[in-house]
Amino acid sequence: MRRLKRISYRCIPNPLRVARLFIVTGSVATLLLMSSCKKHATPGETGAPSASGPRDPNLSVTAGGYHGNHFTGPVYIPRASPMEDGTTAYEVTYQDGVTVVSKDDTMRHLVTIQEDGSYVFDSSANQIANLQPGGVLLLSGLALRTVVSVQKTGDGYLLKTGPAKITDAIKDGRLEGTYKIDFSRMQAKNSASAPRWLPSRFSPFGTVDAASSQTTVAVGVVEFDVDFAGYNYHVKFTPGNDRVDVQAAIKFGGSQGTLAYEGVGYLSNFVSTIKMQIKGGKLTNLDFTNSNLAGQVELKWFAVANDAMKSGAMAKITSWPAELLKSVLLSKAAYHVPILVGAVPFDLRISLGFSFIPAFTAKNTIVEGSKIIKYSGSGGFSLADGQAKPSGSINVQGNVTGQDNRVLSIGPVGFTAATEAPRLELTLGWPPATAPVAGFLNFIASYGIVTNGMVSPIPCQTNIMAFSVNAGAAYTSPNTFATWLGLATGASSSVSLWQKTIKSAGAGGLMCPS
Repeated sequence: MRRLKRISYRCIPNPLRVARLFIVTGSVATLLLMSSCKKHATPGETGAPSASGPRDPNLSVTAGGYHGNHFTGPVYIPRASPMEDGTTAYEVTYQDGVTVVSKDDTMRHLVTIQEDGSYVFDSSANQIANLQPGGVLLLSGLALRTVVSVQKTGDGYLLKTGPAKITDAIKDGRLEGTYKIDFSRMQAKNSASAPRWLPSRFSPFGTVDAASSQTTVAVGVVEFDVDFAGYNYHVKFTPGNDRVDVQAAIKFGGSQGTLAYEGVGYLSNFVSTIKMQIKGGKLTNLDFTNSNLAGQVELKWFAVANDAMKSGAMAKITSWPAELLKSVLLSKAAYHVPILVGAVPFDLRISLGFSFIPAFTAKNTIVEGSKIIKYSGSGGFSLADGQAKPSGSINVQGNVTGQDNRVLSIGPVGFTAATEAPRLELTLGWPPATAPVAGFLNFIASYGIVTNGMVSPIPCQTNIMAFSVNAGAAYTSPNTFATWLGLATGASSSVSLWQKTIKSAGAGGLMCPS
């Protein structure tokens, strides 16, 4: 991108006038030092920069913003996993009183899954008829649930359930499986050999046509569009022969300015291994590893503060997991790869998240740019006796050159944009139930810009890029991207597999003082 004209880049540090902005991305703390060194335009250059639109048309934002709370996009409920069965061990002793319904009986008697997550079975489902509230039910290959109630209807039974943990069903046992995550098996198919799914087009739930022998819709391309808290989030997953392509964007248009962020990339086929050991109703060991990982993501951003901007009031998202906790519909915007370990269903969820904090002090400020991040290797963790240890080795490549961004501002700017791509989560059961995460692996790339503004006689700019790869046994913390008030609450054992921070000067060649 072109350099600003007639700007000299020198800066004299003033340690008494430095404001600090702390950004935490996963386990990586990126310290942005926003210098208040005075900026002045060189002779012949006066006034604020012109707030023009983004150079990338995909980052255009409707100034009026996004209103309402709509959701479109399919959440598929599979009748069988499209992945080849990689189970290598399923030796379990169930807890007393647990009802286990075989996969054949589940599909034979299950009629539909209603919008509220209730299951409807036909009148010959005797095991369902005998369930009692508070009991634990394992629908083999489909769901592990706690029984809330069973109601007799005119032609069957209505089963309402709640969440359940794997230790609610299994007292002792060993579960192991190695699965080749082949995205070609997730493409839409119409042949008789295609995986069978509960049809669910643009609805979070679907129905089972028990009498039909025809194959219904496989996953194929999955696209979601969600409005939340004034933002619009759009994501599209496209499975191919050797990868799944992901394109996601989040946009905000308001009275003070507009923001747009886009992540475009892919995740190649890889191998996922799950090993669990349960003793006395407690999970004593858990291994979750993903090998032969490879992919990349290009992070693009555009942010502008207009004439109505108030310092410190620009829209921001400091924690993507916190937004997922607040918006059920947003949390559904993920790609699901169902797999089975014996009779227990697991869901490997793939998603992409954003975090951003624009700290603009001047109106008519523009920040725009893009970065390409590539990653490869293997990553996971082993959990034993409550302690998580990393496994694998990850290589992440990126740069912080100043030529691929532009900053137009008369005052100091501190800006951070982060993407979590990919975000891999291992959950128990398949949609529509919201299940707790059993393990996660995430790749976080954070890009920050610090500048003291164009009106300084000695402007400076620092570009900061931080990478983090993390894994753990749960993913309950609402503050994965940023923590402002001490340690994140709800965080469980997790490990950092790899981290790195790189700094460079802006296009003029002078970094701001630390």
